Formats: sequence, structure tokens, C-alpha cells
Amino acid sequence: MVSNEALTPSTSLLTLRLGDDERPFAFVPGQYAAINFYQGARPSAARCFSIVSSPTEAGLLQFSIRNGGHYTGALSRIMPGDDVAVRGPFGGFVFDQARDSEAVFLAGGIGITPFISMIRYLTKIEASNTVTLVYSCRNQDDIPFVDELKRLSSVNPNFRVVFVIGQGATDRLQGQLVTTGFISPELIDRVVRGMLVVKAFYICGPPPFMKGMAGNLHRQGVPESHVLTEAFGQGANRQTGKIQSWPFNVYVLGAVSLALAVSPTGSVPSSGCGRAL
Repeated sequence: MVSNEALTPSTSLLTLRLGDDERPFAFVPGQYAAINFYQGARPSAARCFSIVSSPTEAGLLQFSIRNGGHYTGALSRIMPGDDVAVRGPFGGFVFDQARDSEAVFLAGGIGITPFISMIRYLTKIEASNTVTLVYSCRNQDDIPFVDELKRLSSVNPNFRVVFVIGQGATDRLQGQLVTTGFISPELIDRVVRGMLVVKAFYICGPPPFMKGMAGNLHRQGVPESHVLTEAFGQGANRQTGKIQSWPFNVYVLGAVSLALAVSPTGSVPSSGCGRAL
């Protein structure tokens, strides 16, 4: 089935479930896919979104989308019975479980999406890696996945989250690690307890956020090889870093086009595969 629900006033969650006769969609936590949909007989353009579901959730694909334009507005109105095509997966912004025993995730706004897949996955497999998420949001009323992050931090002893609220109240985050303002070098230093050079940093968010976070880390002496970035947008802020330990043939296995057509009864008929983007 397909569901489309609001996470916050500006963010929605699109859920696709493959039928028994659909080819498995193999991906690594942190990757993204291109999706397009149909309005009447006309297909939409394809746009790329991070996959927020975990590979451990067999047959399930989820995407979180910031609603802010004509395309995303139309996508947020997809209903059961509409056709959605998924192509991918793409990208190398994936967590290196073998290399990074201690890691810090720096997320700005909708940049939380690839990290949700990683955290879900690490929690499910009970990984021993220690992960701290520092999550910057404009205000407490627009934090995608806030309840899930609270839950994951309570059930996973190796995961903690620090909420950084740009402005306004923080009363809805009682009992959580929370501060106001922005992610400063001093905050990062407190979070890592002075152990900057021995931790891996993963950064995802809008270009200004990316530039600021990467610059702060480099000025504090963090080796470039310890920083992996993924920007949402075009321009100089692009993915950096290299992951060695993941089997990259997984990308090839999943690099197909899957058309997920949902009938009014909720079943997902097979519709074949096309070529990758």
C-alpha cells in the first residue's frame, strides 16, 4: 500500500510497500532515490529524495519530503491508487560501520533524512558503534521524526540526540538534551568531550549549513578524511569523503526502476523495470 502523512506542518512522509511479485529494492542506509508520479496520464519530472526507511524493513520504502514548492506540494497529495516510480539507489553518503566506532551526525533541517535510515538500521542490528546526533531546527514545532528520535535514544544505549533550536520555546523537549541558538564550535567540542580528531563527522543539510559546519571542523583540526558531507542543493557543497567497507555491488543490485502502482484495494501489482537514471 501507499500512505502519505504529515510529520510536521511543512514535512510529509511517503510510504511505499512492494508486493510479493516486485523485485527487492536493495539499498544502503543514507542513499537516495529518484521518484516521479502520475497526475492523470502525465508523469511528473523525477526528483531525488533520501530514503528514510531501513534496509531491515523488507519490502518497505519511505521518503520524507519538505513541502515548499509546486512539485513537493503535488507529491504530498499522492493518494492510494496513484502510480509512483522509484529509480535508484544512488549516492555514497553511507555510514562506515567497520571504520567509525564513534561518530557525530550533524543535521540541519530536512538534512535529518539520511540519518534516520542510518539510526534505524544501527538500532535494529544492535550495532556497537557510538553515535551522537546534533540536530539543528528552526523551532520546536517543526522537527521531523522528533518522537522517533526520542524513542530510539531511549532504546539504543549507543545513540544520543542533542536538539539545537534556533528560536522560540523548548518546553516540548523536556527531558531531552536541548540547547538554543546554533551549532557552534564550542557546542561540538562539548558534545565530543574534546575528542574531535578521533571521531568521524557526517554532515547533511542546506548549503549554508554544510559550509559552516565543515569549516568549523576543519578550523578545529579535524582531518578532512574524518568528514563526510551530503548537501541538499546544487553548487560547490557536494558530497565529499569516501566509504571503503560497504559492498558497492549493493548499489548495482538496486539500480533499477521500480514502478509501484497501488490499486484501490491496496495491492501492489508488478509493473516491470526500466533503466537506471
